[in-house]
Amino acid sequence: MKAFLNLTAASVLTLLVSPAFASDITAQSLVGRYRIEAHAFGKSAVLKFTVLNDHEFEVQRIYADHEGKICNGTFKVEREKKPWPFKDATVFNGVGSCPDDRSKVADFKVNFKEESMNDLRNGTEVSVTSSLAAGITVKAQMRKEQ
Repeated sequence: MKAFLNLTAASVLTLLVSPAFASDITAQSLVGRYRIEAHAFGKSAVLKFTVLNDHEFEVQRIYADHEGKICNGTFKVEREKKPWPFKDATVFNGVGSCPDDRSKVADFKVNFKEESMNDLRNGTEVSVTSSLAAGITVKAQMRKEQ
């Protein structure tokens, strides 16, 4: 009987952590705080990224000796359809500005590829593009903070 219970418990745990049961990235599931680390062209940036609700976010750059201003904006989470045999990708499309000049608006896209919320909790690589650097894709590490 004990062996049966151990086997059953192991089976349930396997199912719970299986990628097939990983929670999808949606506007609502993204609510929370994230740490983003990006490296490009010999420079690096660390950002505090907070998804406030299903359509608003805040972002703040973290420097070695201080924190930058808090910028904010709105977003949508969409699925990008890919041709077979590629999997569809989840994309965060954001538009934001900073308090010192609200007339300067930047749009950006975070491509989560086929990642899940479980991947974000553990930390995963995402691709970021922005109108501030047209034609450039930056790889970044993104992790949800508890």
